[in-house]
Formats: sequence, structure tokens, C-alpha cells
Amino acid sequence: MNLFGIQCIHFLVLLVHFSQASSIGSSEQTGFYVREAAQRPFLALKDTIHASSTDIQQFNEQGLNLAVIAYPLFGAAEPLSQALGSSNALLPYLTPIILRLYTSRPQRATSALFKQLYEVSWSLLGPPPIPKACHYDLYIALRETFTWVRDNIALQLQEVSGQPQASAMWPDMAKYPAQRLAAAVADALANPAKLGKTAMLVSGSCGLAVGDFAALIPNISVALKKLHADLPLLQDVGNKIYEAHYEAEQSNGNSLNNMLSSRRHVLATTSSSKPAALDVITTDDDERLLHSSILRADSMKDIDAKQQTDDASSSDDLRSRGRLLLTTTDSVYSMPPSTFTPAAPATMPALLMPLVFHIMLYQDSNGTIGPSQYDQAPAFIDRMIRQLNLISKPTNVQFFVKEIRNDASTYPLLLLSSRSSWLDFAFCSSTGCLRDRETTSPLVSDWPRSINIFVASESYMVSDVLGYAFVPTSDVYPDYGFVFVTWDCVSTSGYNSDILYNYGAVVLMHEIFHHLGLRHTFGSSSVYSCNNDDYVIDTPVTNGTVSSSVFSSAVKYCLDIFWVKYGGDWNVAYQRMASGLGIPETDMNAWADSCPGNPGYDELGNYMTYNTAVCFAALGHFTEGQAQRAHYFTAEVNPILYAWGQYYAATAVPPPPQSSPPPSPWIDICQVSSNGCPCKSNWTLGIKHFSGCNSIYTNTDRLGCEVVRSSCPSCSRYNSSQQCIQTCDWTATPQRCNVSQRTGLKLPPPLRPNTPRPPSPPPAPPPPPPRSVPEACKVAANGCTCRSIWYQGGKGPGSYCSSLNGSSNLWCQVTPTCTDYASNPYQQCASSLTASQCRSSNGYNSLAFKGNLTINYTCWVLENSDTSVILLVGALESELVRIFNVSRRSVIITDLACESTTSYTAAMYVTNFLVAGDSDPKVAYATNASNHLKDLISSSFTSKWGSVVSSGQVQDIAPPVGAPPVDAPRVNEPTANAPPVGAAAVDNGASRSQSKGGGLSVPAIVGMSVAGVVVVLAVITAIVVTKIHIRKLKARQAVAPSSGTVQSGSTPFRTNQVAPIPP
Repeated sequence: MNLFGIQCIHFLVLLVHFSQASSIGSSEQTGFYVREAAQRPFLALKDTIHASSTDIQQFNEQGLNLAVIAYPLFGAAEPLSQALGSSNALLPYLTPIILRLYTSRPQRATSALFKQLYEVSWSLLGPPPIPKACHYDLYIALRETFTWVRDNIALQLQEVSGQPQASAMWPDMAKYPAQRLAAAVADALANPAKLGKTAMLVSGSCGLAVGDFAALIPNISVALKKLHADLPLLQDVGNKIYEAHYEAEQSNGNSLNNMLSSRRHVLATTSSSKPAALDVITTDDDERLLHSSILRADSMKDIDAKQQTDDASSSDDLRSRGRLLLTTTDSVYSMPPSTFTPAAPATMPALLMPLVFHIMLYQDSNGTIGPSQYDQAPAFIDRMIRQLNLISKPTNVQFFVKEIRNDASTYPLLLLSSRSSWLDFAFCSSTGCLRDRETTSPLVSDWPRSINIFVASESYMVSDVLGYAFVPTSDVYPDYGFVFVTWDCVSTSGYNSDILYNYGAVVLMHEIFHHLGLRHTFGSSSVYSCNNDDYVIDTPVTNGTVSSSVFSSAVKYCLDIFWVKYGGDWNVAYQRMASGLGIPETDMNAWADSCPGNPGYDELGNYMTYNTAVCFAALGHFTEGQAQRAHYFTAEVNPILYAWGQYYAATAVPPPPQSSPPPSPWIDICQVSSNGCPCKSNWTLGIKHFSGCNSIYTNTDRLGCEVVRSSCPSCSRYNSSQQCIQTCDWTATPQRCNVSQRTGLKLPPPLRPNTPRPPSPPPAPPPPPPRSVPEACKVAANGCTCRSIWYQGGKGPGSYCSSLNGSSNLWCQVTPTCTDYASNPYQQCASSLTASQCRSSNGYNSLAFKGNLTINYTCWVLENSDTSVILLVGALESELVRIFNVSRRSVIITDLACESTTSYTAAMYVTNFLVAGDSDPKVAYATNASNHLKDLISSSFTSKWGSVVSSGQVQDIAPPVGAPPVDAPRVNEPTANAPPVGAAAVDNGASRSQSKGGGLSVPAIVGMSVAGVVVVLAVITAIVVTKIHIRKLKARQAVAPSSGTVQSGSTPFRTNQVAPIPP
């Protein structure tokens, strides 16, 4: 008998039990637990704002069920995307996060599609806990099944309106109705030459019989087709996530407030008596127009008003900031005992940082306290911190939970009045909000010695934000010195779960390391560029996030790495993560290279980028340069935290040994199936003899065994004469079980062969010698020592005695050793000192640029149509965003104006730039662009709204009120503890040009390096002054102040943008 005949015998023996399902829908005879419809109710929750915490918990669990099948759905859709005439437009949105957020949207939370996907998930995987073995095998099974469907079933083209490149091919349900399609798939699964191997995977890992699995294929096809038809809304969810990544960690406060006011508008709309009204625009590409500044102008008035005062002198500066500074009720500004000497950051000493968690609560509609399971927060957090410490171990930074506050009786300030307040808590600025200093100050504990982490809200209700932090963090203002994550990041019904690849711990670490000074590897600008955006020398430049480049390929690759190479074993994965710093070999792929002219490849698993969850499980890492930067940054900006972190690490008493759990029998994973059934010690399959778990499959290295029928309830579906064969756990690898490995299946190679890596760049030249600063410039007038790097109200960085507002008087932030630091962290320097003498920087100047344009569009249409106003505002916002290279929310338009004739519509705009002197190229660029808007406006705009008749500058450039802040320090800024020569954290212009690449030209990109000075931020605010008398818009008519301006003493950017001090 030849080898093929032997394989057929093996297959037929295994396949006998597949045919026992009496009908396609008879799930109870399959041995796979699928509850009847009446036992698995779907909750169609119309109002996710005012619902009870019990209903919200069930709603969240439904979302978790759906998120679990995101990757299997990806496996099903990918082969169809390769059909002739199809595209992969849907694939980037088949991720756990996006599907969960999409189905949680108000317009989809009650949809039939959500219910259908939920029931598909339940039928495929059953109720939690889900067998680990089923995850990857189900993904492979659906990929192979739909590959067969693509090649053997008639397909039908589906197009998306307005997106000709987004078409897709799906099974033609007219030619192949559900029963016929299911029968065809069932026949293929029963055929060894077709999908027979796939049938073994499904049955062995997930317990599904052929009929049950085949019956689900039509449902999955229809669900994918519906998702594709709703592609605009999925794209909107993806765009919102992308924008939230930048705005939640890039803003100076205004962008966050704008985002909040947009969120308030949506909340108000969805909770009204006509929730369907939102559907009119949200399913369209212009859904974002609902969030335009026209709708948020009023809510910003109180915020903008308090940002209009400019201090007349540095003395007024200090007095103003003294008034704003509030001492917390539990602040710690003392250094460790004098017997302990902290080490310099160059040595990267061991750190043990304390964490204080604040679980914000709310008064539930039924009189109880929400969120549901808040009392289980300690267990949830303990789980996260264990993972956090494993993956952060290579940086020499560890964390311990000092306190978890989740008791409203002990801490009444935790309890908010309603769920609505709880949802908005982290995103509003009025009294009672986390962004309000008077609210935050009494809440923080052991601050700034401990990292205070606030937990509130849910990601699907707050513009898809999972968390945020501030760079630079503040050890002076508590409302700019904390970390925030959403409740669904902490809850095991959300992202704190194995089945969602423990993404909650990744989010927490991402935000904590922002707090410690790290930026995104892809930069803080929403405009893609191949520039050194994070100022860390050993992170390759990336043209945007992973999700914007090779996402579809990354999903396949990361799934294979985690499940094939690591066997889906988290212990193995964490062992790799904790083993050291640097980019792992498996994360160096030529097919993932968005900046091919630069050394290195895109990092799929760097913790400071954004990617799908499985890639962090498979490839998660920090680089050595990132670890060094975290140490240097924290030592300079929060010396209290850094010194005490060392003290705790050096003196911490090991925790007492935990009591041993009750004794349990030791389980040999090579002697049990994935269902926990004992394997036979000796058994045969066909003509071969085996013992325990062994290699019996030809399409996978997964092991299987014949189990002891009397000890395995799931064998009850087989006749007494049939063998009960099941797969073994993924951790029972051929190496562990000492059995021969099936030949032919290895770790999938890179999607394209890796080209030889370019040679390493030459060593970076030594950094320039530090500035020679007179000793008199290093102390304040009262004798307190000045910090070498400091910020004030977001302005900076300053160095020793400096002036951040151009005043001739110098001042500095003193070190915490100063006796009155808690109340007076900023002190005047000697009046005789000058900026020239101290070689200090006056900071960056903010210039306001005003221009106008006239459009050949009849403005009487605007007087009679609010919709036209909204659409025109959105279109004009998009054009200004594109022309000036800024994020969409940096553009604010309040109104439009009629020209002398109603045949034209006029607009006036104001742009605010941070510039390094009057010769900054951005000044010339803005002038040139304003005079040539006629040529820069896109044809898509002019075809709909008319051509630009005229444009130009309306007045000279003049400094606006205040100046936008500048953010975090670079490692090579003047510092008392300079890194060693050649250290990876050193990042000067010469080294960047060799290791990171150049990028776009300075005039074209706002925020690039100009004349050796990194210009930190350019905020463009478009303000349109109106004379149109529209009653509905009258209340909104106000010339909004520049969002880029802040008063002295205002708060710093939430961002990762950094800049050196000019020499």
C-alpha cells in the first residue's frame, strides 16, 4: 500500500464521526456545546449612556464574544479578497478592537448584523472559557474553507458607493442559497482530496462536526458581505481611532476639549428621543462634519476665554503661576533618606515605581454603584501588573501597586453622579472633571512619587480612546501628571483577557512609558513622514503606523508567529519578551518597510507603535535607546519619582511567600487531550501504533491521541465501535512530547524573502560639548538649585536660568530639595543676569498669520441650508488640513460670510505657527500658500464648491496672545547627567541623518527640523468671520480664539513631540 493509501485510511478512520450530525442544524448531537437561541439571548441595547450597569456588563460581554472571532473572520475574508475583481479594503477593519467599537456604535448596537455576528461567534466557539486550541485552528480552517469557496463557488461583485477601488467578491447567494452552499462545503469537508484536513482541524480543536461547521459558512459569508457594505462606517471607526491616537496624546488641551465637545454632541444626539437622526451623516464619509468646530464653538467659549490673558512680565508670570498651582492633599516632594544616593540615569539603575489606581465610580440608574464588577478591580489590576512587569523587565523598570482606591465610602470623591458624568470624566475640563485642577488635586495620592492612574469610561463611548498620558509629564500640576485608561482596558470583559491577547496590559504600559518620556515610533504628527519622529536612534523610521502600511500581511504573520512558533503558550511568549532589549529577528522583515530608503524595517511589535493585538504577543519589545530615554527623561523631569524608584528597588522587602494552593494531581500535557481527557498509553490508527499525544495529522504539527472513552464525556457522540480521537493542547509540541515532527510544516517564511540588510551606519559622532553655563546661572536668587531642563505651563524647555516669554528677567524651576518647592517651584534668578550671559533660550515664538479667500459659490444657498453649511465647512477644513499639513482637529471654522454679491462666499482664517525666529521657512511658506490657494485647492473641492476667486494675506504677521507650549526634552538636551558618548539615546542631527533618514522638505511639512532647531508644533486654526444672518447659527457666531494660544501658566501639551534647546 502506498503512502497516499495509508493517509486515506487514517483520514477515513478520523472522519467517521463527522457524519453523525443528523442535520446541518442539529448541534446537540455533535458533542459541541451550543445553547439553543432561547438560552443565549442577545441584548439589543438602545441607550448605552443611561442603561444600568448590569445591562452594560452584558453588552460588554457581547462585544467580547464578537471581538474574539475578528481574526477568524479575517481568515475567511482574505482568500475572497484575492479573487479577480476583489480588493482587500475590508481586511484592515477585521480586528478585535475595530469590530468591538463598530458594533458598540449607537447606530449598530441594536442591529441585526451585531446579533448575527454574536450568534456566529457563539456557534463557533461556545461560551467562555474558549478552548485555547480552537483559536488558531479556527482561523486556519476558515481560511482554507473560503479558499475552496473562492475557487469552486460562483461569486458576485459588491461595490461601495464612491470607492471604486474597494469592491469585493462574495458567494452568489442567488445561485448558491444557504442550504446549497452549506451542502457543497460539507461535501468538500468529507472529501480527503478537498477539505478533509480542514475537517480534522475543526473537529479536533473546536468540537464541531462537519454539518455544524458547514452550516455556518453561509452565515459568515452574509455577515462579511454586510460588513463590506458598511465599509464607510468601519472606515470612520478606524479613522477615529487613528485621530484619537494623535489627539489624546498630542494636544495642548484644546484638541482634547474639541474632541470632548464633539463627543458631547454625539452623546446628546444619541440620547435624544430621535436617535436615528445621527444615522443620516454617520454612515457617510462626511460623518466627521458632525464633529466640526461649528458644533463645538459654544462649548469651548469658557475654555477659550480663560486662555486669553498674557502676562506682562516675568514677575507677573510667576505670580500667575503661583495662583494656579494647587498643593495636593497628599503630595510628596521629599527625596529618599540622605543615606541613599541615587545613581545617574546613564547606569540605567533598577527602578521599582509605585502605582496608585483610582477606580472612578458612578451612581447607577437603579440606585446601586457602577460599573459592574468594580469590586473585582484589585484582581483585574493584579493580573495586568504581573504582565506589565514581565514585558517591561528589560528596561530595568518594574512596578508595584501601592494602593487601589475603589471604595466610595472611604473615598467619596470617587463616586460620580451618573454614568454620563463617568463617561465624560476624563475628557472634560469643567468643575468635576479630571482635567480640572481643583478636582484632580485632592484625588491624587502620594504624588508625584507615585504614578497615579485613573480608570473611568469605556472606549466605545469616548471617541475610541483607550488611554492617554502627558509628555512632558508634570511634577508641579497634578492635572498634567497622571495616566488614564478606560475601564474596558482593566476589566476582563474587555481587553484584559487572554482571548484578546492581553491588550489591556499593553495599553497600560504604552501610556506609562509616555509618562516616562517615550514618544510614538511613528511621530506625533498625523501627516505621514519618513523622519526621525521619536528621537530615539535605534528605532527605524516608519511612514505612519503599522495599520496604515502592511496591516493585512502583519496579521497573518503575527498569528503564525504566536501560534506556530510559540504554540500559543503565553509562558513562552513572556519569556521571550522579558529576555532583553532590541528588535527581535522575527520583527525584521523586508516586506514591512514603509521607508525603503532608510536603514531597518517597520517594527510590528514595538510597544510605542499601534498595531493589532496579536503582534505585541508575538513580537512585543522595546529598544535599548527607548529604555535609555525613559531613564534620562524621568531623571530630569520627575526626579522625585526617579529617586524613590531606585530607593524602593534597592530596599524593598521581598513579598512573603504565598500560601500554597490545595494539592492537585500533576498533569502531563503529553498524556491528555485539549479537552482534558486522558490519552490511551497505547493505541493504533490504521496500521500505525502510538502512545499518548503523537503526530497523526499531515497538515499541522499539532499532536493528537485516542482518549479513554469512559473518562471523556465528549466521546458520548461516538458509537462504541468508533475511536474517540482528539487533538492535544498546543503546548504539547513534538519537542516536549519527544515524538517525531511532521515534515513539511515549519514557521512560515517572510511573505517576501528578506533582502540582505544594509550595513550598519557608522558610529554616531560624539555629541557637541555641553554649554558652558556660569555657576551663577544655575541657582535662583534665593540660593535654590535650578533644574538643567524644565518646563512651565507647557512652555519650554528651559535650561537653568532662562526666560520663556522673551522677558529680560530670568527665572527657573528649582529642584525639589528647595524647602518651599511644593508652593513655589519657579523662582526668580538674580536680576543682574542676562539671557546672553547664561546662554539660555527664550523659547519659541508663536506667530499668527491671517489670510482670506473667496469662493465662487452662491452664498444664498448657505442662508437656507444648514446641511450645506456643514458640508462646506468640512470640505474647507479638509483642504486647509492638507495644504498646511496638520491634523483635522487643528482646523476650526466657525462661520462663513457673503461677499458684496451673493454669488460669492468669503472666508477668513488665522494660522498659528511656532517658529524659530523670523527667518523660519514656515513664515515664507505660509505667505506663499495664502497667495496661491487658487492653485493649491484640490479639483475635488472646486468641482463641488466652485473655484477660488482670490486669496491672500490680510495683515502682517503678529504674535498672538500667549505662545503654544513646547514639549518633552530630547536626550541630548543640556543636562546635568549627559549620556555617554555614542549611547543610543544620544540623538543629534548628524547621527539622525545616517541612521534615520531625511524625509519631506521643511517648507512642506510643519514641525520638521529647521536650521538645526526642531520646531515642535504648528497649530493651524481657521477662523471664518461671518455676516450671514442665519437664526440657527446665530448662537454659534463668535470669532473663536486661536486654539494654539495659551496664557502664561496654562497646561502643557499632551504629546510626545520633543525639541532641543538652541545653543
